[in-house]
Amino acid sequence: MKKKYVHSAFSLILLALLMCTTLTCHAGNRTSKYGDDAFYFEALKALENKDKGKASSLLKKSVKNGSPMVARLSAEELVEISSGREKLYAAESLYKTYGDRKSLGVYAEALFENNSFAQLLDLTKDMEDEDDDVTLYRMMALLETDSESFSDSFHRWCTTTPYSARHHTVFGLIQEATDNDSIFSSPAARLRESVYTRDWGTAAKMVSTVCSDNQNIRPQILSDAGKAFLYGSKDYEKNAAYLSTLEKDASPDSKFFLAFYRGRLLDKTETSNTQASQAFLTAMENAQSPEQFDNALWYYLNTALKDSIASALFELSIYRSQWNDPAYFDDFLDTLSLRLITKHLWQEYYNTAILIDGYASNEATAKFSYVAGSLIENKFLTPKTFSAKQAYTTLYSRALNSETNIYHKFLAAEKLGLTKDEVLQNLETLHIDENFTRDEEAEHVLEGYVDFEIPSRVYPFWNEHSTSISMETTHKASRYLQVCGADDPSYFTLSLRIASRKAHSSEGPVSEDIMSLAFPRDFQPEVKKWCTEYKIDEYLAYALIRSESFFDPQVTSWAGATGLTQLMAPTAGDIAAKLKVKDYDLTDINTNLQFGIYYLSELSRRLDGNKLQAVFSYNAGIGRIRQLLKTAKIEFEKNSIPEDIFLEALPIQETRDYGRKIVGASAMYAMLYYDKDPSEIIKDFMEN
Repeated sequence: MKKKYVHSAFSLILLALLMCTTLTCHAGNRTSKYGDDAFYFEALKALENKDKGKASSLLKKSVKNGSPMVARLSAEELVEISSGREKLYAAESLYKTYGDRKSLGVYAEALFENNSFAQLLDLTKDMEDEDDDVTLYRMMALLETDSESFSDSFHRWCTTTPYSARHHTVFGLIQEATDNDSIFSSPAARLRESVYTRDWGTAAKMVSTVCSDNQNIRPQILSDAGKAFLYGSKDYEKNAAYLSTLEKDASPDSKFFLAFYRGRLLDKTETSNTQASQAFLTAMENAQSPEQFDNALWYYLNTALKDSIASALFELSIYRSQWNDPAYFDDFLDTLSLRLITKHLWQEYYNTAILIDGYASNEATAKFSYVAGSLIENKFLTPKTFSAKQAYTTLYSRALNSETNIYHKFLAAEKLGLTKDEVLQNLETLHIDENFTRDEEAEHVLEGYVDFEIPSRVYPFWNEHSTSISMETTHKASRYLQVCGADDPSYFTLSLRIASRKAHSSEGPVSEDIMSLAFPRDFQPEVKKWCTEYKIDEYLAYALIRSESFFDPQVTSWAGATGLTQLMAPTAGDIAAKLKVKDYDLTDINTNLQFGIYYLSELSRRLDGNKLQAVFSYNAGIGRIRQLLKTAKIEFEKNSIPEDIFLEALPIQETRDYGRKIVGASAMYAMLYYDKDPSEIIKDFMEN
């Protein structure tokens, strides 16, 4: 990544023209490159043109003559576009050719649709042990034929496999029957259905009845019973005591869930920390998988933190080496970091940074290392063993060299005085996947979707095979979708998702092409116009759009924020009044960008040009940020608090994360497209 990232308007036009002429193959080249596999891609094009007959003919040729992966995809597509007896024949052929569980599920669906229930049941005999389409259609066939074995079969399926949408589908069919109680009366299955639909109160009332039958003392049911008690009842101590009575004779896999949810219930009481901790220890002792162990340990450490910081640090020193997935504990360490900072336990913060190094995730290690270094450099803390400069330089270097997000890398690089080229070189290895194995067949198919211009297939296929698609082919797919975004902006987002994931987990140094696609500048005319109008740096606007919406103009958050800059309706109304705009649509790209960039400029103006506080205010509200800043100044006994420390002291996790994303992305955009040193951007954000 030695090349300079300076893009003039002229060079961008040339790039666009080049992409339009090189992304896809000409018809003759496609035929020579793909051979008989071209039948499959041409069939998909025929389907786009609603020529089902031509598509069917081409797919049959591809099934017969295509390469292994393409032949199977063609066979599956042939089933998908067929109906009636033709679909049944295609599904039967698929199953006879491949004979695996997936193809059997397709065949079972076709048999059910053609009312071939007896054949379906005979074919799926003794196949009720998995949550897949095979078992789904078997259950539906048993129900449809009023089979005497349905009740026992469905009960067994519901109580031995993870309860999913498939179980819910069959349960819905039972409920539609007028005599559903005579068809099915399993309390355990009804409990699981209530938990699935989040009818917690009903589920909680059923637990004692279900668990009075020893045959129901099994992991799947006990997990749901624990959830029902946790969310459907306030009798935490009583319900915890009940679960305890079931532990004595339970098997280890059942005892895990009984102890785990007993701990969760006791933790809710706020007065039984010791008992809750003991329950989590019992769960850890009976964990049947690394995931279960980490889950119980996470709650154990959080219970210790509720007791005291000292207790949490003691337990951390014991159990940090037993983490199976260090990243699972990132939010615990984030809470611990906040507590240490707000309590001004500077020495303990430094000790924790040293304690977790080599055990915590790269993300957590980088954060603790950087913050500890900043505390030393800003004279909140004096190291006992090393000189201050030696200590904070070592800590900044540790943060820089962790395979972590770009925020802490950029901050550490600025502190260490790295040049732009040195930063770029460091960013090439965000995370190297040393276990990467290339799947040339999958890459061949993905390139076919691009070369034959079938954008709707690109992202789903890449997503399914992402761990085995090379950076070169990933770049081709992502770049193609970005070009398609000119006609359908939803492809901008999919292009970004592909490139971003590859940049964070690649088989080798990240290419400049992938990095640019991971930080795109979509909607350039509108962004440039409103940034010029409202005096906002373009790199900051792009960082905001990327962080808020991933360049999806239609996205709406759970809270109701809309569009590229994720504006809430009341905020948009205030902005419209100030701009004297009467009628507006927040999903309109130009309007949303105008409103969002204007709002950011107003926040910056009201905060005397402080960019970082403006970013915080965009997320959490200016009144709240001003109050938090005022409180922090009192608590820190300083008139001025370093912005990097203020970020870590914010009590709102979402806003802390948001600030890191915006700062990191701004520095990246400024470096990639505006020929700026990232250290310059970091200093600009961190001035107060």
